[in-house]
Amino acid sequence: MKFFLILLLCICAKVNFAHTYFFAFAEVEYNVMQEKLEGTLIFTSHDLEEELLKKGIITSKFDKLAHDSLSISKIGNELFKHFNFSQNDVQINLKALGFSLTKNGLIEIYFESEKVKVADFFDVEFSNLMQDNPKQQNKITFIKNKEKQTFVFLNGELKRKINLN
Repeated sequence: MKFFLILLLCICAKVNFAHTYFFAFAEVEYNVMQEKLEGTLIFTSHDLEEELLKKGIITSKFDKLAHDSLSISKIGNELFKHFNFSQNDVQINLKALGFSLTKNGLIEIYFESEKVKVADFFDVEFSNLMQDNPKQQNKITFIKNKEKQTFVFLNGELKRKINLN
């Protein structure tokens, strides 16, 4: 009888602590004056932390991680493999500027691009965490001249075209 009670408690604990939905968000604005993209990537901190620890990108949990340029650069370089912008098949370089943890368990990573002239569109890939989490859903809000466009990225739809006209 004790065995079944322990087994039931273990199953309940697993169900209560696991989550079946995974989300990441990005808000990106084209700064006309600076001619660059500026934005924030937002992840559930433990999901991103687990991924980066597993890949050896970071060696400690985010709350213990130094906010030095090397750590920020390593995190950004990994994230920008799966979150990127291009125009006419030319990749736009992104640079991580810093990160902060929120009280509700999120991590915000701040970034900017090199100078970029606006064409008619951007091609965007936002496939972060989709390799290990098939239910991952990512959403970007793109802002230009105070006009917002929102796009959802699912496992079968990793890239989108953002029209700027």
